[in-house]
Amino acid sequence: MADWCPPWARARLLFAAPLAALLIGWTPARAAPPLPSGPVGNYLRDYAAALNGADPAASARFATQDLSPDFDQPHTPPSVQRFFENQRRTTGGVDLVGFRFEDAAETKGVLAFKDRIYGSVRAIELTFAAAPARQILSFTFIAAPAWAMTGETRLSPAEAAARAAARIDRGCAADIFSGVFLADHDGRVLVQRTCGMASKRYGAPNGIGTRFNIGSINKMFTAVAAAQLVERGRLSLDDRLSAYLDESWLPKAIADQITIGELFSMTSGLEDYFQAGPFSGFQMYRTLDAYRPLMHGLKLVSVPGEKYVYSNTAYFLLGLVIQKASGEDYYDYVRRHIYGPAGMTATDSYSLDGPEADLATGYFYVAPAKSWFENLTGVPLRGTPDGGGYSTAKDLLRFAGALTSGKLLKPSSLELLFRDHRPPSGTGVFVMDTPAGKIVGKDGFGAGISAEIDIYLDAGWVVISLSNYDDGARAPLEAMRADIARTR
Repeated sequence: MADWCPPWARARLLFAAPLAALLIGWTPARAAPPLPSGPVGNYLRDYAAALNGADPAASARFATQDLSPDFDQPHTPPSVQRFFENQRRTTGGVDLVGFRFEDAAETKGVLAFKDRIYGSVRAIELTFAAAPARQILSFTFIAAPAWAMTGETRLSPAEAAARAAARIDRGCAADIFSGVFLADHDGRVLVQRTCGMASKRYGAPNGIGTRFNIGSINKMFTAVAAAQLVERGRLSLDDRLSAYLDESWLPKAIADQITIGELFSMTSGLEDYFQAGPFSGFQMYRTLDAYRPLMHGLKLVSVPGEKYVYSNTAYFLLGLVIQKASGEDYYDYVRRHIYGPAGMTATDSYSLDGPEADLATGYFYVAPAKSWFENLTGVPLRGTPDGGGYSTAKDLLRFAGALTSGKLLKPSSLELLFRDHRPPSGTGVFVMDTPAGKIVGKDGFGAGISAEIDIYLDAGWVVISLSNYDDGARAPLEAMRADIARTR
């Protein structure tokens, strides 16, 4: 739903005053790996220069020379420029910490940097094409690696919470965060901050009960629903898609080639329906059935099972499979089997023209106007199995508890769900091995949509960041990842 939304999701104002000492607490990593020489080093320098605004030509160079023609998302120069402008506004710029290749062939590496506003170490993982060009094929935001944080002081959970609260307060004061931030450790909420307006037009403030558009976090619910049906013997990942969808949805010649497991792991090879048709064509749809003509025209862009590509199409179709396998409407199924058992009373794919209260309006920033604009003409009327539902921070905390406690799935199904099928998303759930142990969760991004949930399977934390500002949720959540990695 955004102009240019790499799947780190899939996927960040200017201050003259220094950051408070509480936020800084950071020293450059000792012996941090320097940037490499050659094309890769040049691409990384262009990334920093474009983000910091240090070189007016860097953004165009990054779009046309540094990114491969096979880069995994649309990347026209105007869209890449908007991406960097947004990053600059929400970070205040970055300072590079270092870079390290992750494989002997030097096709994958991690760039660590320090966010100037939030004062945190963050990182992106990049993949590169083979020599000689070595252009960038993909990049995604990840948890900062241990080597980027060497020498930093240890923190108690209470200290990590205090730093997170101070970050949110600063982001709110700077008008780069609007929403709710919640962090729970071992069943105790240590951080709960709200700020900004759920509706600027009507002067309605955000509160702990505000329901935010959670974007692709819906995919996590869809993945759980599919795993439940596998558990009950109503569905097999080896089944063909043609067993669940008739030819009014997809030609049998295509559906016969795709398994349910390939939808689950985003390796179906189908093109993304957001790219296949004009958004205005399905903006007003309120039922899944209304998408039938659009889905029927989708083409295979790679051999099923051969290639991972982040896919909205896969999870929309998985929702249809859930309907067929369960005999229930998709929306009814997730209410009865996920939201209900988890105690999620304020979560659903609400229609924007419905009566529900406390739905936050999303806002996207337009740099030339130096102002926020409502996203109501840029989001679907109702969410779908792949994204666009609404939830609250407390409901997502309840979901995390129900999921990890076995209330929704058996341990064997959780193992399937939390397996790193195709990083960083796989089964509609991202899986990350970090210095704080394994994190699972999901993110959702779009124009005026920014939502993330981190569930720490080893460290006992659940961190939820919901914002109705463009990309407002990511930076404070990633900053807390770095702090949690330092807790004792």
